[in-house]
Amino acid sequence: MNILIECDDIELKKLEVNVKLAFNITANCFNTFKELDERNELSEPERKAIKSLLRCSVMYEFSLIPTSSQICNFEPKVTLTKDKILFKSISIHMLNSIDVVTDFSSRISWLGWKDRRQFEDFWMSLFGVLSSTPCGEELEKGDKEVIQEQLASSTVAIDALTNNLLQSFLFPKQGDTISSKYPVRLPILNVEKEEYTFSKQCNYIVDILRNKTFNPLDDDMYVEKYDLCQVTLYHIWVVTKVLEKTGIKNEINEINLNDEVNMMLPKSVSSYMINMTDDLDTNSSLKALLDNFSHWFSKGVQNMPLNLLTATTRSIVLLSDLFDDVSTYRSIYIQLKPLFETEEYKRTPIGGYILYYLLKYFSIVGIETFDEEQSESETIHFITSIVEKEIQSTCLFTKYCIYSGTIFLCQSYTTDKLASLIELISENLYKEVTNVMFNKLPDFYQDRIFQMIFSIQNLGLETKMLTEKNTVKIIMNTFNDKYISCNVLCKVTRLTMQLISYNNSLSKALMDNLHLFISKIDKNMNIERVKCALSLFSKAICKVLDCTQYTTEIVIKLQNVIETTLIYICNIYSYEDVIVLGNGIFELSWLLPDKNMILDLLIDQIVVSIDNNISLKVILHLVGKLFDRLYHENTKSDAHNILLLVVSTMSKIKLINSFEKSIYVMRCLFCAGNPNECVRSQIFWNVLDIQNVSPGYRKYLFTSILNALDAVKIDKTFLINSMKRVIKGSSEEVIDINRLHAFL
Repeated sequence: MNILIECDDIELKKLEVNVKLAFNITANCFNTFKELDERNELSEPERKAIKSLLRCSVMYEFSLIPTSSQICNFEPKVTLTKDKILFKSISIHMLNSIDVVTDFSSRISWLGWKDRRQFEDFWMSLFGVLSSTPCGEELEKGDKEVIQEQLASSTVAIDALTNNLLQSFLFPKQGDTISSKYPVRLPILNVEKEEYTFSKQCNYIVDILRNKTFNPLDDDMYVEKYDLCQVTLYHIWVVTKVLEKTGIKNEINEINLNDEVNMMLPKSVSSYMINMTDDLDTNSSLKALLDNFSHWFSKGVQNMPLNLLTATTRSIVLLSDLFDDVSTYRSIYIQLKPLFETEEYKRTPIGGYILYYLLKYFSIVGIETFDEEQSESETIHFITSIVEKEIQSTCLFTKYCIYSGTIFLCQSYTTDKLASLIELISENLYKEVTNVMFNKLPDFYQDRIFQMIFSIQNLGLETKMLTEKNTVKIIMNTFNDKYISCNVLCKVTRLTMQLISYNNSLSKALMDNLHLFISKIDKNMNIERVKCALSLFSKAICKVLDCTQYTTEIVIKLQNVIETTLIYICNIYSYEDVIVLGNGIFELSWLLPDKNMILDLLIDQIVVSIDNNISLKVILHLVGKLFDRLYHENTKSDAHNILLLVVSTMSKIKLINSFEKSIYVMRCLFCAGNPNECVRSQIFWNVLDIQNVSPGYRKYLFTSILNALDAVKIDKTFLINSMKRVIKGSSEEVIDINRLHAFL
């Protein structure tokens, strides 16, 4: 592809070759890496690194130039000045080509934008495509091929404009598709997370098992792709100020169903939008786009071409999260209403989007003000009949949209009058999730099914099918189904943990069932599945302990889970996985009332995992953490008991066949259990078995432990007998203190 270069100074002429070379390299890099990303052949770090590189300086400007524009004989123009490099944007009329606008749209969607000027440039370029869109009678005139290409170009432009607008809400930096994500607003639950001691500890355990960092974007409240149900009904009520009003009936009465459909949208300036973007551009751009849609609808919404109508309804549905007044929802509803009963759209994405919007709008305004031409009973019958009919659809996307819309219903105040509808939805959900083919469905659909199930549970209602017993059954079936993806399982785990927060009886049932599940895990089980099970078990047992005292049953189950997990750790060879699981299970083990149990469990696994160096080192680190915490949490007078713990482990060391490894393990144990904090801090080097860490260190290590034993007046006979069992296993041999020193 040729590139035109102009220089305002003769001295800059020598840079022409370098600029052309940089353009060609950038173009090839973008095309190659974009294709690899579309084939899912790039890892997340690779994708971020490549995007970061292509967003730098002139490479970003070069990357935005669609190479497909050469079919229109377009030549990019670059002007070199002493101060900066100036780029000429692609001509708007060239974007009417389907190939060019598709290429251009994919570039700005993938790379995003860096400032508001670029946002405006992209917006104006793409919005110019919509101004040429034929509608009404224009569809019957002119060259059919030209009209079809223009419609296809407008469809792509609508998707690009929608994505461009949504990128304004990336956090923490607008337009940044690399290090920013879309916030997700979750339903507000009346749960005090920090109220109970065990619940606090559980949050820490779960964060470790999920390997959660201090980056807030690693939280579940941020996603990379904007989707349906991105916000909650409560959030919409706040934005539209419904909660501040005594009612919304007067406001929406200003719009009559008998008015013309081509009404303009309200000309309000939203304080919410201003606060979100620090600029009116997003608000004005949104209004301009919706006004453009209204113009098309006024020419006959039922006569719009299918591809254009699909893109338009999708855009409205996603951008409706940004509407800042109820009358906007109302006007869109009136304009889309003729499509609700059009059969030809039922099996297309249009039907799904319209049903989602209908249920969302109904949830926002309520039964009384949904439709002034219908009574309350007629409105309930209308909504119920639509859901009842369409929920039986064979179109997966239609059902996905219905379940998405009914999530809003579950957050509204209309559920008391829709008990039969909730019951109907519950029955269908139970049938879906218990179907043997459920695990073959796409992940996004499985996610939505589970989200809807837990939305009904959050209502505090127990329907005929979604009883507490069946809910536990659904959760455990998900864990036992090896064909359920880890992403779906993680989603179910998070939803269940939210539900457990205020359901005591469910916590006890899940604790019992998860104990059985974890007791059966083997080395072949996926580690993500193990992490999910441990996270949920931790949440369940902590909730139980918040409401009751320790019982023998609880202690035994907790001990079994810890022991089973340690055995699992000793059979995996990924250092990162062993570290995460090891630290997580250690924090879980701290729930045990008797800390001696923790040491016994760790030492037992040290003996059996002696051939797995990775798990051996991690467990020895955990022993170091155990003793360090014991010394910090106990008084000096307790040092006697702590030292006795160290000595008591020696009887098990004899089970290690390798003499060298037995010495290595004992050296680590004496270091870990040393009363001297300076010595304990060297456990890391001892575990790594690094020689000559410091001059005379080993001598100091063993001398200091013996001095500590003298200080607490431990009976030498007890110590000698313990060492006999370690060295020879013969109680007849006489061992004196010098021999003990020599051994150490």
